Amino acid sequence: MHAMQIVEWGKPLEPREYPDPQPEGTQVLVKVEACGVCHSDLHIHDGYFDFGNGRKLELAKLGLTLPHTLGHEIVGEVVAVGPQAQGARVGDKRLVYPWIGCGACEFCRRLGANRTIAKRTPPARPAARRAAAIQRIKCGRKMGARTRR
Repeated sequence: MHAMQIVEWGKPLEPREYPDPQPEGTQVLVKVEACGVCHSDLHIHDGYFDFGNGRKLELAKLGLTLPHTLGHEIVGEVVAVGPQAQGARVGDKRLVYPWIGCGACEFCRRLGANRTIAKRTPPARPAARRAAAIQRIKCGRKMGARTRR
């Protein structure tokens, strides 16, 4: 798996290679064909969010470690699925939007499906790389990756 990663805050991204992850449970492995980088990624690259007047939120102090792969707006092809994965087949083209919730749990009903919690499997975030394993975690209960065509 190829990744372009931050290895030092504010410096150019560096190419890294990792073993392809093997999906487990409800995970889905997606070969990334395209990835968007949003404005927050630019701040993450710097290593901090600048709030003005000398106030900065340093990401390392929040636990963000390097190396780190930017991006979260990805589209690609399903190349493998875990044994309990449902709704995705090898060869499917998918948009991976990590904030789509289940819509049924109390958290989704109260805050809305666009405010769900997403966890990605190591070694890095699943963007700007050729493969990504996505695992959804919601309200302490694991769910399969939810994607839209």
